[in-house]
This record gives sequence, C-alpha cells and structure tokens, in this order.
Amino acid sequence: ATLSNKKTIENPRFLDKALKNIGKISRRIESNPSKKNKHSLALAHEKVRNKRNDFHHKESSKLVSKYSKIFVENLDISQMKEKHWVSRQISDAGWYSFILKCEYKAEEAGVVFGKVNPAYTSQDCSRCGYREFKKLNSIEHHCKECGLRIGRDLNAAINIKTRGLASLE
Repeated sequence: ATLSNKKTIENPRFLDKALKNIGKISRRIESNPSKKNKHSLALAHEKVRNKRNDFHHKESSKLVSKYSKIFVENLDISQMKEKHWVSRQISDAGWYSFILKCEYKAEEAGVVFGKVNPAYTSQDCSRCGYREFKKLNSIEHHCKECGLRIGRDLNAAINIKTRGLASLE
C-alpha cells in the first residue's frame, strides 16, 4: 500500500516465502498420501494465513490510530484475481482482508473510512488533473502538462485522498 504522505506498507509475501516448504510437502503427498503428510500441508498453509492475518491486524491498527480519515479504492478484487498474472500476488497480499480490517477498526475508533471510485486514479495527474493513459507495468507518473514526476502509486494515493475528501463535502 502507498499512502498519500509517501509512506508505504510493503507486502511481506508470506506465501512466496513458504512456497518452497509447501512444495516439498506437496511432493511428499504425491508419493505417500498419508494423513500425516496432508496434516503437515494444512499446517503450513495455516501458518501462512496466521502470519498474514497478524500482519493485517497490526498494520490496520497503526493506520487507524495515526489517521483521522482513511480512503481506499473501491476495487473489484475478485475480478482482478481472475487475471492469472496477478492473482497469486493479490491473494498473497490479502487485499480484501486488509481493507475489511481497516474498515471495521476505523468504524470502532470513529475514524472516517471511505471507498472511492478507482477509475483513472493512477492516470490523472494529482497536481493539474491532466489524464495520460499508462500501461500497467509503468511505475512512474510523468505529467506532460505540468511536469510532475512521481511514482505512479503515490500519484494514485494523492488522487484517492483528494476524491475521498471531496466526497465528504
């Protein structure tokens, strides 16, 4: 996640780190499908799930305690996961779970939480509003109109914040 104040929350990639071990256990199951091996595989997946869940709780608590207003893109995550090249990364990061935790913790703490339309958040310039279409692999926003040069995710975060604040008025 990239915040509008240039801070980022890095994806710890719990599943990617555990795949070597999970693969080993899966190969053991192919040759010997015992209950013990199946249980080991279930435990490995549960360990990944628990780490991700703990990370989400800690990070969402930090956000809610630090900020009085939180805005996120209202993404259709299930549709995004249908694209095979990003599906595992989205699942590994646990976007939906993280957003849900932020939302309920914000509600409990009295923090404003809102979802904004994601259309063109990374393509509109956060300084002048000029829209420039970019490929998905582009990581930098460079506005031909005003000359602003910042990271694509930061540009989108600023646009999300601006839209969220505008929706409150």
